[in-house]
Amino acid sequence: MDTTSGEILRDRPEPRELASLLVEHLNGRTHAELSRELHQLLEAVTAHGKKGSLVIAINIDPTSAGEHTPVAISFESTVKAPKAKAASALFFIDSDGNPTQDNPSQPSLFARPVPSQSTELRNV
Repeated sequence: MDTTSGEILRDRPEPRELASLLVEHLNGRTHAELSRELHQLLEAVTAHGKKGSLVIAINIDPTSAGEHTPVAISFESTVKAPKAKAASALFFIDSDGNPTQDNPSQPSLFARPVPSQSTELRNV
């Protein structure tokens, strides 16, 4: 006989393993999707050398009160995978406050527009 805090524990059935519920849920589709998400997360963590996470929430909604009434069980997942740092380019801010790749404090190398090149072939 087990006791906890002076309370006698009744013989209770062993709880069902969570893994078996997950595999059975929606005929295995939930387990397959979570497995794919985990695999993709592992690839991203390995590729970027940064941590990531896969959070799985189990939602249980009663259909009504009572001991033998069904409950709706759903699994939700949130993946936080590391990403590559976005590429950046340097820009200057011109006198109008707009970004430009030309340094406004230096004169332009081309004071006049460059003529378009002819598509005609020349014999050399």
